[in-house]
Amino acid sequence: MYKNILFVAVLLISSVNCRPSIAQLTVGKIFGEHMILQREVPLRIWGTSSPNDIVIFELNKKSKTTKTDGDGNWIIEIDPQPAGGPHELTLSSARNKIGWKDIYFGDVYLCSGQSNMEWPLELTENAEQEISQVNNPLIRECKIPRTSSDVLAKDLESASWIKAGPKTVGKFTAVGYYFAKEISKSEGVPIGLINSSWGGSRIEPWMSATSLGAINSEAILTEIREKEAQDKMALKRDLLTKFGAFKSVDKPLTEKSVNWEKENIELANWQPIKINSNWESEGYEKLDGVVWYRNTFLLTKKQVKENFELSLGAIDDSDETFINGVRVGGMKNSYNVKRKYQVEKSILKVGRNVIAVRVEDTGGGGGINEVGVDLGLKSSSHFIPLKENWLIKLEAHYAFGNYNENQVPTVLYNKMIYPIRNYAMKGVLWYQGESNADQDRATYGNLFKGLINDWRTLWKNDSLPFLYVQLAAFLEAPAEPEYSSWPAIRMAQTDALELENTGMATALDIGDAMDIHPRNKKTVGERLALLAQHKIYKKDVISRGPNPIRIRNVANELIIEYKDSEGLYFKDNNLSERQFSVAGSNGKFYWATPRLSKGHVVLTCSEVSNPVEVRYAWANNPDQASLYNAAGLPAESFTMHVK
Repeated sequence: MYKNILFVAVLLISSVNCRPSIAQLTVGKIFGEHMILQREVPLRIWGTSSPNDIVIFELNKKSKTTKTDGDGNWIIEIDPQPAGGPHELTLSSARNKIGWKDIYFGDVYLCSGQSNMEWPLELTENAEQEISQVNNPLIRECKIPRTSSDVLAKDLESASWIKAGPKTVGKFTAVGYYFAKEISKSEGVPIGLINSSWGGSRIEPWMSATSLGAINSEAILTEIREKEAQDKMALKRDLLTKFGAFKSVDKPLTEKSVNWEKENIELANWQPIKINSNWESEGYEKLDGVVWYRNTFLLTKKQVKENFELSLGAIDDSDETFINGVRVGGMKNSYNVKRKYQVEKSILKVGRNVIAVRVEDTGGGGGINEVGVDLGLKSSSHFIPLKENWLIKLEAHYAFGNYNENQVPTVLYNKMIYPIRNYAMKGVLWYQGESNADQDRATYGNLFKGLINDWRTLWKNDSLPFLYVQLAAFLEAPAEPEYSSWPAIRMAQTDALELENTGMATALDIGDAMDIHPRNKKTVGERLALLAQHKIYKKDVISRGPNPIRIRNVANELIIEYKDSEGLYFKDNNLSERQFSVAGSNGKFYWATPRLSKGHVVLTCSEVSNPVEVRYAWANNPDQASLYNAAGLPAESFTMHVK
């Protein structure tokens, strides 16, 4: 009798445990209040619920129904909708209901790449004025957080749609915003920007395993992760040797655990460092965490009677700054903002004063890293320069770190691109290449074309528009012709125009020799918008700068024929020789003198009797390049053989 009761009980428990789990209705994180959905194409919305559950979608009093599969996944296809709104969407199952308001249909663009795409509007040229005048809530951005995955991820970490306004637009991608501003104006439709970018990222992390020639990510990452584990152990041993004891933590510190801002502390195991570059460049590679900087400065009796402003330049990423143990300022996650803090005379002393800066960096470069700026304390009548050589000590090592995830193949694609593959969009805006400048033209060119084709395959659209930015000028301009790495990447970017429905915005003329992040993002966004108007919206506009068709040698003068050359001119009548260079069969280049004739550029170069190759704007920073067309678009850099 008891055995039978026990047997029945076991059967009942087993049957309960075998029932499908009852789950709440969820939807992909890319969807939400204020979102922009792509107009005039079939759309998909997806998510999860209980296995074999019924999911109902409602829009404009029309509904559609679908059933989840055995794993609880569902997807609903929406009929094409015209531009406009606002709309309300609802999704419901037997257990719960999800609803969104203020939804518009318009054109959606994926903005991706590295820091020049990620760069926020608030840190650009004339930002304050632009932000104060923003009045277009139908420009909206969905910022995808920096995350990575070793395997194809089912969903994003998080996402939310934000309407452009004076209090919000400062955080938008500046390039994307200025692009959206122009397209919204010319097309009269809402514009959605999906900002999936990561500063410092190489191109390989944005590509799928198959596009890189592997079966899956595991085939690529196994060796990389093993090497990373070994490197982390070696790094920890090295840090212990240099600094002695420190915290090794798996999440950021919420508050400081030491009081190294005090004036008189033991300086054993403090190490020397210069403050004009990231600590990685000073021998502390792959270090993420909290590092303290210390130095001293001297003041006279006269000087301590005044208030000062302390200038520390940019600090990557966050800081708390102290003088004589008193906090004078600090910023969080502001890696390119110059620090200027007010120092009250009441905390200053005659003679020795101590400055301590607690710097936190969670990934990539870190430290007090300003170059070419006078750092120090300034009053109405005095300037006290800070020394270049400081001391540092490690408070905490972030063992979790991103560990340069933006350099690891496939991991950004897996987490920041793949999960949104079913989200319909009008096109892609791409700005990347600086981190791959160590590669040659062919290598980067193959990768770049591979990425374009890879994403088109993912979105099942062989002609998905792909508009991108050619690298801007950077670093010192050369006095003589030389081989440079950035022009090779620029040429690889030009080569990608061989693919259908691609467009390249040239940015040679808006670079900054001292800053890899030129602040003029308005011109970049507007040039991308010109490309979109021409290639996507089929407007009759000039969208490309002069690009060479062929070069002929006529009576020892080189005649360069250009396409898109209507109204060809040299800006400010600049006929500097440091624009074009010419080489003979020995491969040595010499500057050539340019002039215009009958809509062509004509070059002469007395040093080369039988020229075989010509280059234009062939330098990391071609500061004298001045050739434009009637649309005000700069000529593209090139290297080309003489026919």
